[in-house]
Amino acid sequence: MHPLKHGEINGAIAIPRGFTESIAKGEQTAVTAITDQSNPQVSAMLSTMLEKVMDGISTKIAEEKAKAVTATTRALTPMTPVVANPQALVKPFIVRQEGIVGGEPNYFQFMAPGIMAMVVVMAVMIGLAGAISRKREIGTLDGILIAPIDRLSIILGKTFSKAVRGFAQGALVPILAMLLFHVRIYGNLLLVVFLLLLGTFSFVGLGILIAAFASQQETAMTILMTLNFPMMFLRGAFFPVQQMPEMMRWISKLIPLTYTIQGLRKIMILGARLSAISVEITVSK
Repeated sequence: MHPLKHGEINGAIAIPRGFTESIAKGEQTAVTAITDQSNPQVSAMLSTMLEKVMDGISTKIAEEKAKAVTATTRALTPMTPVVANPQALVKPFIVRQEGIVGGEPNYFQFMAPGIMAMVVVMAVMIGLAGAISRKREIGTLDGILIAPIDRLSIILGKTFSKAVRGFAQGALVPILAMLLFHVRIYGNLLLVVFLLLLGTFSFVGLGILIAAFASQQETAMTILMTLNFPMMFLRGAFFPVQQMPEMMRWISKLIPLTYTIQGLRKIMILGARLSAISVEITVSK
């Protein structure tokens, strides 16, 4: 299960102990296809592919066993019984679908971590840039800067106030998802908050930088929307990164929020622990 939770693979096939012996005896056995439920589209695609591959192997084995049974029957006398499970001859093993965690995967489960991260980060980044540029536009920023207050305190006050408001807005997303769409959180809530904090503060610098260059609030909002619109589709919030064209996948790897969303999905959907999201935490820093 660890490669799945770490995001190294998207699916696996679990073959039970004594698989070969069961087929040789004419018994029907089961093969389990385990998929990554954090990406429902990829999971469904892999499930179909694995089932077709295993079904083709099953049919091939059935043909060989049917030939052997036919040859044995011809060699034996009519009074000699042939012990074989007819169902096992037609389909020697069946494929069962199983996820890392219980329950059926759904698109709302996939979207909830991405929307939560987007709401928090955008509230901080857009709110911070908009507030600073607005105060500069109406002239109140000059009064704050000449006050006997450390400038770092001013920036920290603005940042934390927007972060608190963003987290309050982001907290509504999983609550509504659980109440309305039966979304479940399988991982540690403290780990979710920790990763969300890292992703949030990775975009604080961008908000301050835009506010430093934009002299008016309208200019700041225009720049933010220009940057945010393409990132909205490239960060993997609505569509799996694996299904994007190669060039778009490379661009998505340059966006820190992509790793934040991937880490949140691993925690909330797969129940991953801290060791499974080490890459996401490193990039989000």
